[in-house]
Amino acid sequence: MKTALKLPGIILLTAILTGCAAQKQVGRTDQAIASQALYGQALQALEEQHFTIEVGEFQFPDGKPPVSATDSRISMQDSRVVIRLSPDLAPHRPFDHLNIEAATAKMTRERSTKNGDARFDIKVKGAKKWQDTLLQLTLYKNTNECFVRVKGGDSEVETIRIKGHVLPTTGTD
Repeated sequence: MKTALKLPGIILLTAILTGCAAQKQVGRTDQAIASQALYGQALQALEEQHFTIEVGEFQFPDGKPPVSATDSRISMQDSRVVIRLSPDLAPHRPFDHLNIEAATAKMTRERSTKNGDARFDIKVKGAKKWQDTLLQLTLYKNTNECFVRVKGGDSEVETIRIKGHVLPTTGTD
């Protein structure tokens, strides 16, 4: 009799656990679909050159710890680029010259990386050669997350690294 009662209990427990596992799988699938949709929107925005990057974190090449960003963004509308860094980050050199607004940007799509990330270069021409800026942007596969290396001047020395999210904008933003 005890064996007969244990069997339905085991079957019920198995069914519950199977249902939980299936529910987790559905949640992961929904997340993957949402991430791919964000990636598609971000990639299209980059290719159309109508995007804003909301900066989340700054990293410095000299090994200092990363700094969270507030009020920092990079946007592009056709050949017009605006780079605005947080005032608490960029009050003086070398970051004050990174607050840029120019209509001289040229963007090129580079080859995708081995793991499928998309790569873009944005070159901003300054009035003088030392004011030129190069943004090397990597859009991570299946997300709208990006990594940007900012290089400046004649020798294209890396000034800062940025982590953020690519968001589409309209032509009127």
